[in-house]
Amino acid sequence: MRIALINIALLMGFWVLTTHPAYPQALPHPVHKSFVGSNPSAVAPGYSSHEDKYDVSFYFLNLEAGNKSTFIKGYSLLHASRLSPTIDTLVVELSRMLAVDSVFLNDKREDVFYRENDLLKIPLREGGKSEREYRLKVFYQGAAGSSGFYSGISNARASNYNQDITYTLSEPFQAKDWFPVKQNLTDKADSVWIFITVDSILKAGSNGLLTDVVLLEDGRKRYEWKSAYPIAYYLLSFSVGDYIDYSFYASINGTDSILVQNYIYNTAGILESLKEEIDHTGPLLKVFTEKFGPYPFAKEKYGHCMAPMGGGMEHQTMTTISGFNFGLIGHELAHQWFGDYLTCGTWQDIWINEGFASYAEYIAIEELKTRQEAVEWLAQAHSLAINFPLGSVFLSLEESRSVQRIFNYSLSYKKGAAIIHMLRYEIDNDSLFFAIVKDYVIKFANKTATAEDFRQVVEDHSKEDYDWFFRQWYYGKGHPVFVASWRQVGDSLYISSTQTSSTGKSDFFRTHMDYRIRYESGETYDIRVLHGKPGEIFRIHVSDVVGSVQTDPDSNVLKNAMIYEYVDLSKVFSASPNPFANELNIKFRSSNKYREIKLSGINGQVFLNESTTSGSYRANLSQLSAGIYLLNVTEDGIKYTEKLVKL
Repeated sequence: MRIALINIALLMGFWVLTTHPAYPQALPHPVHKSFVGSNPSAVAPGYSSHEDKYDVSFYFLNLEAGNKSTFIKGYSLLHASRLSPTIDTLVVELSRMLAVDSVFLNDKREDVFYRENDLLKIPLREGGKSEREYRLKVFYQGAAGSSGFYSGISNARASNYNQDITYTLSEPFQAKDWFPVKQNLTDKADSVWIFITVDSILKAGSNGLLTDVVLLEDGRKRYEWKSAYPIAYYLLSFSVGDYIDYSFYASINGTDSILVQNYIYNTAGILESLKEEIDHTGPLLKVFTEKFGPYPFAKEKYGHCMAPMGGGMEHQTMTTISGFNFGLIGHELAHQWFGDYLTCGTWQDIWINEGFASYAEYIAIEELKTRQEAVEWLAQAHSLAINFPLGSVFLSLEESRSVQRIFNYSLSYKKGAAIIHMLRYEIDNDSLFFAIVKDYVIKFANKTATAEDFRQVVEDHSKEDYDWFFRQWYYGKGHPVFVASWRQVGDSLYISSTQTSSTGKSDFFRTHMDYRIRYESGETYDIRVLHGKPGEIFRIHVSDVVGSVQTDPDSNVLKNAMIYEYVDLSKVFSASPNPFANELNIKFRSSNKYREIKLSGINGQVFLNESTTSGSYRANLSQLSAGIYLLNVTEDGIKYTEKLVKL
C-alpha cells in the first residue's frame, strides 16, 4: 500500500493521483582532553567546583566484595590531569558511609584530608599545586547505598532462583556510593580497570574483558576486568554472585564476530529456560549494527550480569539485568550506542539515552518481528505518553536534579521514542533518516551530545529547517488533539479537522498525518496530509463509495484523535448552546422515540450516558473541564455525532 505525500492549504481542494586487544601491563598514562566545565545539569547534586579543575583519565578499582552484603574494602586509583592554574585542593565524591583508611597522592601518603558531606578533600602541598598530573589512591571500606532501585550499591535476593547478589547501579548520581569519583557527564575516563576479589564459589562480572582470574593464597579469586574504551562515570559496575558463564560469539557480517558473555544464576535448569531469550542478543546486534553503525566496543564484548533489580542498567559492555525478554535485551543493548558510546551531555537531555534506546525496541520489532507488533508498540507508547498531557521530554534544570523525573517512563522513554519516530515520519526517507542517526553516532563517539547537536546533524543532512519540530515536540509540552469529520459529495471526500492542545493552551503542532480511506467494497488506501493550521478542510478525490475514514492507522503521530462521519443533524436533533458553559440543551425533531445519549472526551472517556423518550433533554455539565467533546445520539439504530466545545 503506497502512501502519497501532499501539501495542502486551508480550504483548497486537491486531487491525489574477532580478535581482542592486548592490554598494557603497566597503568596507562593519562591522556589530556578538552573539558567544558560544570554545566549544572551535567553534574551530581553536591558536586564541588574544585572538580572542574582536573580531568579524569583512568579509574582502577581493586576491591573485595561478597554476595551477602554491600560491604566492600580495598582501594581506588584515579589518574587525572590539572586543568586550572589555581588548583589548591583535590576533591572527589565519596559517600560519608564509607570510611577512608588512607590517602596517597602521587605515591606519597597524605595525612591531611577532610570529609565534607559526600566529598573527600585533599589539600595540595606547594609542589602538588604545580603538578600537571595526579595519581590519587584511596584505601576505604564500608557498606553504603540505600534501599530502592536507585542505590549505588545493593544486595538483594533473587528468591525465585535462591540466589544472593551484590551489584552496583550508579546512574545518575550514586557512583559515590562505592568508589571515589568525579560525577560529571562531560568528563569521560579514557579507560578503566576493575578488580574484584570474591570467595572461590563466586564470580564477579564487570566492564571490558576478563583478562585474568587469579587464585589467591587464602583460596579466594580475583577477577580482573579491563576496558580500554572511554567511559562515563556512571557506567562503571560490578556484580557478585554464584554465577555460571554462558558465552557465545555473535556473527555480524559473516566475518566479524562479537563476544557475548553472560553471567547467569547458577541454578539448575536456568540455562535451558533462558537460552532462547539470551540468544536474541545476536540478531539484535546485527540489526543495530546495520541501523546505528558498528558495535562500539567490538574489541571487548557485550554481555549481561543477572541481578534482582527489577529491570536493566546498560553498564558499558555488560548490562546488569533482572531477566531476559526481547524488549529489555534490545533496549539495554541499544544503550551501548546511545548512552554509553554517545552520552547525553546533560541530564536535561536524558532523551539522548532513553528516547533512542526505547525507539530501538520499535526498530527491533520492526526488523525481527511483525509489522502489526510494531504498530501496537507505538500505540502503547503513545498511550503512556498521553497520560502526561502537560509533559515535556526536555527537563528543566530543577527537574534534572530529580531521579524520578529524569527516568519518567512515560516522558523520557515513551514520548522520547515517539518523537524520534515522528521525525523519521516527517523526513519520510529511511535511507536519509538512518544516515542521520549513524552520522550523529560517529560525530559524537566517545563524547557527550545534546538534542541541539542532533538537530544540527538532522539539518545538515536534510538541508531543511527542523527548529519548529524540536520546539513543539522536544521542548514543548503536551500533544495535539484532533477532532475531524468526513463526508462524501460525489467523487470528492471532504475531511474537516480542528486541532487543539492537551495543555489547554493555544499551542499548535504542525504535523503530517495519514488518513486511511476504506471503500464499501473493502478496498483501502492511505493519504498523507499536512496539518499546518488549527482548522482545515481537505478535499480528496475518490473513485468509489466511502465506507469509513481512519485517522493515523499506523500510529505515527502522538495525539488524541477522533473522526466521525458528518451527517446533517438538523432533521434529528439540535444541541445548544455550542460552545456551552454549564448547561447543554438537546431538542429532538420527533418525540416518543427511544434514544441513547452519550457524551465523551477525545480519549474515549464517557461523561454522560443516558436514555430518553422525551422530545428534549437538559444536562448540567458544569463539572467538565474546558475542551472538545463528542455528543453521540443513537436513534432507530443509527448513531449521530456532533462536536461540542466546553468553555
